[in-house]
Amino acid sequence: MAHSMHFAAHLQVLRDHSLSFGVLCGASQSKHLSHLLPFACLYSAPKYPGGHQVRISNASDAEVKGLEIELLLYMTDQWRISAAGTYLKAEYGNYLARRAQTDLDIDVSGNKLNSAPRSAFSLVTDYNQSFAGGSLLYRLEHYWQQTIYFTVFNDDVSSQASYRVTNASITYASSGDKWQLQLYGKNLKDEEYSTASQDFASTGVNHLISPPLTFGLKGTYRFN
Repeated sequence: MAHSMHFAAHLQVLRDHSLSFGVLCGASQSKHLSHLLPFACLYSAPKYPGGHQVRISNASDAEVKGLEIELLLYMTDQWRISAAGTYLKAEYGNYLARRAQTDLDIDVSGNKLNSAPRSAFSLVTDYNQSFAGGSLLYRLEHYWQQTIYFTVFNDDVSSQASYRVTNASITYASSGDKWQLQLYGKNLKDEEYSTASQDFASTGVNHLISPPLTFGLKGTYRFN
């Protein structure tokens, strides 16, 4: 199976994202990934109920297949449209994982890798308007992705259902780009979604909720 640089970079993003929560999503012994991800998939959890010991388990293999398509269109010299779509099938191979604060090993073979949506799509359009003394850049972004799981157990309580986010901005740049002023709006539909979670077993699941509908004004000045 051939792998492109885009596909490898996408795996790197997943790997770095998961590292923040104690999981490296990859497989060192998978025949599909051995030349892309030279490391094991590690999962850390307390070894005994109420204890402070840490158990490191090794996912011996995983199967990752995917497709990424990018499209860039110049409608005019000022108007540009870009789109990207991904399809990713990422599943653990033979893997017994232990839940936090338990002695129970669970077979998670066949479960989806952490934070790996099956499908995702982004659409961006921007328009640059130049005039005497500067320019205006109008930008609109839209992103959608399918359900993701934040742990190897693929529990619904530690997951994020499919969601979509829309952002927009207008940026004024002075002649020579000496200074810029940007008016922006993020999460315009006020979508509630999380990008990570932690399962504390006895106290419940903690989700990292992304910011709600937000407006702002940002300025930049270059001294050189």
